[in-house]
Amino acid sequence: MKNPPEEIEGRELERSTEEKHREEARKRNTGDMTEDITEETTENIPSQADLFRPIGEKLGVGRGKGEVRLDAIIYYVQRTANLDNLNSVWNALTEMGVANDVKKRSIKLYALNLPGKEIPEDLKEKIETG
Repeated sequence: MKNPPEEIEGRELERSTEEKHREEARKRNTGDMTEDITEETTENIPSQADLFRPIGEKLGVGRGKGEVRLDAIIYYVQRTANLDNLNSVWNALTEMGVANDVKKRSIKLYALNLPGKEIPEDLKEKIETG
């Protein structure tokens, strides 16, 4: 006599749960922490785009009524600008309608976080005059 479908499914469920527990125990016993290390590593390395959020938050970008939201600005800059090129980032901020004083401060702070990058002369002129 065959087992009803419910019993078969229940046994399969039990078996898969047991297998999961065995796998977890094996990882603990063997010191297999590859997944944990990978997760920690990727979480701790900020991308260049990640640098925009704290800068924007500290400068109060997107808080005023009628201002473009910080998330929208970050999204646009990430997708359209070459993050290694400060002129490109400036242009993306300009296209999003970011106020000149905020752009100036944002570029200065962002440049500080890019190792070996200095603000190009033509962009320095824009920052100083405009």
